[in-house]
Amino acid sequence: MNRSGSVRPFLVATALGVLCGGALILTSALTRRGPAIFVPYGILLSAIAFYLHTRRVRSFVARFGVSLLAFMIGTIILMVYIVTVANTLAFRTPMWNKIWPLLIFLLIGSVASAIIAMAIPSRADLDELA
Repeated sequence: MNRSGSVRPFLVATALGVLCGGALILTSALTRRGPAIFVPYGILLSAIAFYLHTRRVRSFVARFGVSLLAFMIGTIILMVYIVTVANTLAFRTPMWNKIWPLLIFLLIGSVASAIIAMAIPSRADLDELA
């Protein structure tokens, strides 16, 4: 894979992660329903799965990295919003209270990314089967 071919999926993941972060902020600001937060994550994971299916990303590690990067960028943007805007008292809490939710989301994102990376074969894999 050439250099531009390996950089583009990570740029797309970054863009999708930022869009998901914005959608997560809007969701958390406009609604108090907890399960509504799953809608932007579901759309993000669907978009990543569609992108990985149409691109020629061959390796499992690259597919996993792209989906985890997008998931974590959206999550970090939401966490920064919560700590700085929505809950300003969070500055007074110990650092561990800010880190453990991020670690839990890293675990959830890793599982979701692994499922996507395993379930979505690249177009190159499909071409080899044909």
